[in-house]
Amino acid sequence: MRLKRVEIQGFKNLVAPVVLDDLPDVVVLHGDNNVGKSNVLEALEVGFRMFQGDRVGDLREHQILGGLEASEGIVAELLGAPLEELQPFGSEELPSVVVDLELPGRRGGEGSSVFRLAAGWEPDEDRFVLHRSEQRLSGPVGATRSGAVRWPPPEGLSLPPGPPRPLDYLRLPVHRALSGQACRPGQIIPDGLALALYDARASRSRAANRRWAAFVQAAGRFSHLAGPGAVDVVFNRHTGFAELLLRDEHRAIPARLLGTGVQQAWAILGQAVTCGAPMLAIEEPELNLKFEHQLLLREALVELGQGEDPVGPRQLFLSSHSPAFEAGDSVFYHLTAGPEGPTVARRPAAMAPFALPRELGVGPGHVAHLREQIEGASAPPAGLHSLFDS
Repeated sequence: MRLKRVEIQGFKNLVAPVVLDDLPDVVVLHGDNNVGKSNVLEALEVGFRMFQGDRVGDLREHQILGGLEASEGIVAELLGAPLEELQPFGSEELPSVVVDLELPGRRGGEGSSVFRLAAGWEPDEDRFVLHRSEQRLSGPVGATRSGAVRWPPPEGLSLPPGPPRPLDYLRLPVHRALSGQACRPGQIIPDGLALALYDARASRSRAANRRWAAFVQAAGRFSHLAGPGAVDVVFNRHTGFAELLLRDEHRAIPARLLGTGVQQAWAILGQAVTCGAPMLAIEEPELNLKFEHQLLLREALVELGQGEDPVGPRQLFLSSHSPAFEAGDSVFYHLTAGPEGPTVARRPAAMAPFALPRELGVGPGHVAHLREQIEGASAPPAGLHSLFDS
């Protein structure tokens, strides 16, 4: 499952439509601070809540033709925040999201299918109405979306009881805790993540064991940064908390005592293997990491999403101030401020260092990486080779 196109309007500073087209497996957003990169990632999360939110609260009691009717409190529960906090500042526009979603064909079956999902809110007296639609754009006749409720539902179909299933798209903020997770003071790795990794290690499930093994291998890329030993996890039955460790034959160091760069990398990689979402957004993955370690993080995340049955997300969405997360012939999306919110331009990866805020500067590592990108690109932007003539 992956997104091919996104259109967002009416969310925070995204007043005019923001369109991201022809999306690759690693979608990188660059732009100045406060331009709206994080708002794009958050709006996508809100969109998937609207697409998949049939089981939130008592929304099942308010089905109407073509959408859902809900009170303001139910809307806030569904979206994770009151509508007035999500609307564009000084505007009465309400959030709407349209995505083109590609689903792979069944193993041994026909090819993939592409569906267009649209959702948006409209006020209706003292209530709000969520209108949703689904359209098959391509694929085998009779193809259906797996893992999501079709809308409108067939006549007489009742939604099954039980807790809401995980979203297909999740967002990892800079504090590295997914929704519902918490961190104790002084820690970067959330308690819920450490427990999920412990469960994966101790489980009798082969799939869960694969996730733990993949995490250990990915974390091993940072062994020169963490120090001698390998990552491990233990559970303290007296406190009820799990804890990640760096362990060798002589000692076991709690992760909270390691450098913030190691903790950041372990937190991101751990969330990638345990979140269960095919699409994961990460805000500023470069935090506390040197440029060469940012490159290692990108390689590890991409590797986790590869193969027929990957342990990590197949598609990544990154908001970043670093050029480390593009490679070769890849692209990035450059957001620039405008009177109706940000505008978006799709640019080749080799242009990434020139889309960064000037105050960040471009160091030798960035220049060397840029040279590799230009030399590895099949059609580098004209004139860029001249930057290195001196």
